[in-house]
Amino acid sequence: ACFFLHDTYVVPLDRCSGHAHSDFDIVDALRRFPREYFHKLRGYAVVSNPLRYVSFSHGIQRIPCVLPAGVTVANYQRPAPHKIEKLGYFGRLCRKDGDFDIKRGYLAQTVAERAGVTLWNREHVPFFVADRLYHEVDLVLFCSLVEGNPYVAIEACAAGVPVLGPAVGIFPDIANMGAGIVLPMEEDAFIASAVNIIQALQNEPELYARMCQAAAEAGKTYDWSVIKRTWTRELQQII
Repeated sequence: ACFFLHDTYVVPLDRCSGHAHSDFDIVDALRRFPREYFHKLRGYAVVSNPLRYVSFSHGIQRIPCVLPAGVTVANYQRPAPHKIEKLGYFGRLCRKDGDFDIKRGYLAQTVAERAGVTLWNREHVPFFVADRLYHEVDLVLFCSLVEGNPYVAIEACAAGVPVLGPAVGIFPDIANMGAGIVLPMEEDAFIASAVNIIQALQNEPELYARMCQAAAEAGKTYDWSVIKRTWTRELQQII
């Protein structure tokens, strides 16, 4: 968006601050605009440490600061779910980068069928009602291979709902808090592991309850009341 404003409306890049939310933000910008644009920005930030490495790997020498995204936890709070009946998948069932489907929503469909649970999918969600979706599900799954910051995982935690997904972006950090479980990348192993975990959580309600509590605690660390301190500090340095 910063580069578009510069090329289309001649907005000086040193009046703009860029914030990359995913690998795609960086890669797509490099496809369309000169690499040196990144260095002319007033500020350059990414939502997670893994995206720093993506930036470096594509030849951007400028070191981006990390400004994580947050949620307003109070908007997501709900009574703790008691058992797993509905599996939430909130995103596109398919998004291709060239010939490769990077969202892999078909995996969620297969997992739900084999685990014997209902798949609750919403592909296009207005942001102002997103919080309500997590009141409808008992477990959240995401399958994408390209996520700098899996927002669905942060939002699920804010609602006290555990998450399953691959080791992309900051999700391993969330899983390490006990709020979710990291799944293998490879498709067959991803499906088998997800089905086994869902069935185990159905058979062990106490374990599921502990994961729900851990998710709620993890969500608090991503509340804007906490995250905004980092943003304020960084923005004050570039103003």
